[in-house]
Amino acid sequence: MRDKVIHKPRIAGAKPSSGSPKFKRGLVDFDGGRQLEAAKFKDPDIAAPSSVPNFTPVNLKGKTSAGSTSLGHTLAYSPQAFAFLRDSGGARLPTGQQPLRLPRSLEAEHAFIRRPTTVVRRETLELVAILDKAKRSSSQDLRYVLTGSPGSGRTTALMQAVAYARESGFIVLYVPSALPIVSDVTAYAYDESRQIYVQDQLAAVLLQAFARGNGDALGRVKMADGTALDAFVKSALAKPDGHSDALEGVMDALGAQTAVPVLIAVDCAQALYGVSQTRTPLSYEQLPSFALSLARLLLSYASPTGRKLERGAVLLAMSANTGDGAHSGRRLELALGVGEPEGAYEKVRHDHPAYARLAEGLQKLEIGPLSPLEAASAVQALDDAKLPRVKLSDPMFLEAYIAGAGNAREMTRGLRRTLATESAQLMPQTL
Repeated sequence: MRDKVIHKPRIAGAKPSSGSPKFKRGLVDFDGGRQLEAAKFKDPDIAAPSSVPNFTPVNLKGKTSAGSTSLGHTLAYSPQAFAFLRDSGGARLPTGQQPLRLPRSLEAEHAFIRRPTTVVRRETLELVAILDKAKRSSSQDLRYVLTGSPGSGRTTALMQAVAYARESGFIVLYVPSALPIVSDVTAYAYDESRQIYVQDQLAAVLLQAFARGNGDALGRVKMADGTALDAFVKSALAKPDGHSDALEGVMDALGAQTAVPVLIAVDCAQALYGVSQTRTPLSYEQLPSFALSLARLLLSYASPTGRKLERGAVLLAMSANTGDGAHSGRRLELALGVGEPEGAYEKVRHDHPAYARLAEGLQKLEIGPLSPLEAASAVQALDDAKLPRVKLSDPMFLEAYIAGAGNAREMTRGLRRTLATESAQLMPQTL
């Protein structure tokens, strides 16, 4: 097999860790003393086991023999962790729909990778510290929302937190997108006694995925009557209705116990802080999100005066995917103090104060631009993902990194376009 050259930046004078490729020679200086150096790799043997370490607590917290941390390194999701991420929203309705699922763009990206990988960023290690604290603390003080510009990596950071929690023994309720919860894709019925719209169909989907993903861990928790949680869930799913109440009962039992830490992770969470796409049958008015049973349940754990987990944390992530409720993101941003109103005439609904109160106490964790080291690892991951066989060069990497201003999505798109163009130019012209 021929050798090929991959370019990766590092701090000038620093020695590569034992787990890093050996640097061949310095090429160019940039960014006030940082060097772009060439790393020599052999083409991978696809049939051989991958040498990329797993995304586990040991590898995240450990240090190499050279003393470097996992920051900036590429780690691979374990098969169990990635299956949990992929299948958490994968349960289907009787109609065949999958209302809760990973973003299609991520599904497509990981579909071509033999072992899905992820880059350890500064924010990754901050989330690790938060989850370690959650093992011995209440969620009341550990309610976070991941903010940042579109494409900065908020969804990926949330996925990393979920994977770390599962590898660390947490029970995890993972909602890949809150958008279906406030849409009208599933059936709902009004409960006059509680004055709430019950979403039994969607609750059954979430409960089924939750039970499948957490497996035997549920058997370690008991309901108030002594029934094991896994047996309770199995019994609830066998019934034709009552799934929304069952899910609330499960979460109440998890919140009261201290034996197993719990993580509630919700992506596209801005959808919870606004009006839904669900309408009343008679007046056809849009309902506020907290009039829906599942949205209210999630908001109750994110709010300062609602439910709490005795051992655990609540992580929300904002997303560029706002569905039809574009103003939900603005209301949550303003409630969190992210940015300022765009003008005196910016359209902010009259219900903004109610959602602002629900967002009180949420702590912001901003996902910033990629550092040069993180960007280089992302480029390496792209190369391992079977992109066109074109030798990467300094100009390719620098052009994509600078043009994207460190934004993960924009850098990836730019690099893909460049590689596709270069590959097309090398292909023989045929008629």
